[in-house]
Amino acid sequence: MNINQVTLKTTGGLTYDNHPQYLILHHADMNGSIQAVNQVHLNEGFTIIGYNYYVRKDGGIFKGRPENARGENCYGYNTKSISICAEGNFMIDIMSAAQKASIIWLGQNIESRYNHKLIVKGHKEMLATACPGANYPLADIKNKISNNIILTSSPIKTVPKVITPVKVDISIRNFQKVLNILGFLGANGKALIEDGVTGQNTITSLNSCKKVFGFPINGIYDIATMNAINSILAKPIVRLNSKGLAVNYLQNFLHVAIDGIFGVNSANHLKAWQLKNGLVGDSICGSSTYAKIFN
Repeated sequence: MNINQVTLKTTGGLTYDNHPQYLILHHADMNGSIQAVNQVHLNEGFTIIGYNYYVRKDGGIFKGRPENARGENCYGYNTKSISICAEGNFMIDIMSAAQKASIIWLGQNIESRYNHKLIVKGHKEMLATACPGANYPLADIKNKISNNIILTSSPIKTVPKVITPVKVDISIRNFQKVLNILGFLGANGKALIEDGVTGQNTITSLNSCKKVFGFPINGIYDIATMNAINSILAKPIVRLNSKGLAVNYLQNFLHVAIDGIFGVNSANHLKAWQLKNGLVGDSICGSSTYAKIFN
């Protein structure tokens, strides 16, 4: 097998401070070339694709972000991991034999260059996310990479089939927990039951979240939504004249008009809420205010 090198559009420089301890497996939640994924990431403000490697459904392997550069794919682990992203949405798709074999081969190749010291994990094992999807053969791929199990037959290139999404999965339960932390209610107006079932309440909660961020209301937990949620969970400081998705989230929480700019009205509402909840009324949303909001 070969790793294909392609020229990818960039919008700026990279920070070279990655010291890998983990090998993290993802799905793209979309179909298309590495150039297409790169463009999606550029549109989201990345300087280049967030993943180090991208594996197509036909088994083609492509080099993305340099291994020694800080990643943009798993918050909290971007300076200590290498990432492999699989084309497709494995909440729906079934992985082809060719794609699976290429991911295993690539993972073993990377492990060999790091003296088999990298810990192999799925994205959902690191953060509250559905990635790489319920249908991604995570346990088998992790086992074969970690134990360097040699594939004895050549993969057959097949077209992935579409099946009914799996209804119960621990990653969905984790996602429901995050939606509850952020305060997005279900169709019944209540917090979600964290049961791992993708029902109307979970979809309604997800769509409420996407609406606040200004994303399409389509019931799909995509890369943009995942990144937005992780950015809120990172508790960015919001103060007067701040802008961005954290402002959208706070304005929705405070029941003021959402415009993405933390103006005087928003600041006054936050101050009143802080005082009501036993916090310092400084109109600044920092770690203590987020802790109160999330609880």
